[in-house]
Amino acid sequence: MSLGVNASVGNIYSAKSVLLRDRAKVYGNLETAGSVEKQSSTSVVTGTIVEHSDRAGAYESMYAPVLDNATLNGDFIIHHQYSFNTGETLYSHILGAGANNVEFLFNSGSNLVFNTNVCLAGSLRFQNGAKMYAPIESVVFHIGNDFQWNGIIETNDMISAAQRIMVYYYGTNRVFVQSDFAGTIVAPNAEVVVGQSGKNFYGAIYAKSIVIHQNTKITWVPFVPQQNNSVVANVTDENHFNYSINFLEI
Repeated sequence: MSLGVNASVGNIYSAKSVLLRDRAKVYGNLETAGSVEKQSSTSVVTGTIVEHSDRAGAYESMYAPVLDNATLNGDFIIHHQYSFNTGETLYSHILGAGANNVEFLFNSGSNLVFNTNVCLAGSLRFQNGAKMYAPIESVVFHIGNDFQWNGIIETNDMISAAQRIMVYYYGTNRVFVQSDFAGTIVAPNAEVVVGQSGKNFYGAIYAKSIVIHQNTKITWVPFVPQQNNSVVANVTDENHFNYSINFLEI
């Protein structure tokens, strides 16, 4: 894991070594199965630092429900591509059954509004200026091949929005979160890269590896699922597609 200049995060648990660049701050504990490298004495960890920890297996077991909390009956082979442009407002039912075989691109000025609780996508990309309106109830995404975020969360309360958004990403392509984001990202097979400069992330990240760029602030917010909301998704029927951190590094 790499933590950039002036970046600030909460607790870190990593199965790999951790690099803290100038003025990077960890507000909490840092435990790693590898080593901790500080680029300078200006790096700060307010809690306990544990290097060469032998508890990586225990932490992996503890977080297994987070990493494995989805059952997928289907594939993410892309058969179609759809792009949405300025002035188009789409409702989340377009990310229903069969959408696991579709590549979605939300361009600047397009909008995603939620009217469902489970969303599927073969791949999902939000360009600069595309908006996703914060859901009223908890929403779970299942994304197969590519997830890229450079959009806008439309909300007056990013912390509340973060409690209601969960993204399960199953692919191996690197995930780039380039603008402010709210939600939990679970990416057991991929690296998640957050921020370039001055970005804010509200939520949590569980990933194969994590890079936090300079001047990025991470505010830990837990996902709060609906009691009656299942994250089990059946993605087999393409014909039903309708157009109309805590940080854990494993």
